[in-house]
Amino acid sequence: MVGEPQNLVSYHLRELRNGGLVSARQSSADGRDTYYRAEIAQCAELLGASGADLHPGARLSHVPVEPVWPSREAKPQVLFLCTGNSARSQMAEALLIHRSAGAVLARSAGSHPKPLHPNAVRAMAERGIDISIRFG
Repeated sequence: MVGEPQNLVSYHLRELRNGGLVSARQSSADGRDTYYRAEIAQCAELLGASGADLHPGARLSHVPVEPVWPSREAKPQVLFLCTGNSARSQMAEALLIHRSAGAVLARSAGSHPKPLHPNAVRAMAERGIDISIRFG
C-alpha cells in the first residue's frame, strides 16, 4: 500500500518498534497478521526533546489538556462504515435509530459510495421502515 518492498517496510517497522514509537500485536484469529499502532505519547515526548536539542528556544512545554467527555444529556453516537454505503450500513443506521426510538444518533458512510440499492429499500419496508426518503 505504501509502494515500497515488503522487506523495507518490515525493516522500518522493526526500527520503530525498537524505538518505542509503534507497538505490534498479532491477529487473534490465526496469528498470521500483525497490527501496528503508533505510540503517540512516546512520539510526542521525543518530538519535544528534539526541539530542545535543536535550539533552547524551540523547547516545547507540556500543557495538560482536560479530556472532553460528552454531557449526560448527549446521545450516544454510532457510525456505520462500509465500502459502497448502498445497503447494509444504511440499513444498520435506520434500524438503530428505529429500535432506539431516536435515543441513539446513528449515521452511515462509505469510502466509495453508491446509490441506494432497491433491495435495501424493500427489505426495510418489510419491517415498516422507509429508508427511501432519507437515503434515496
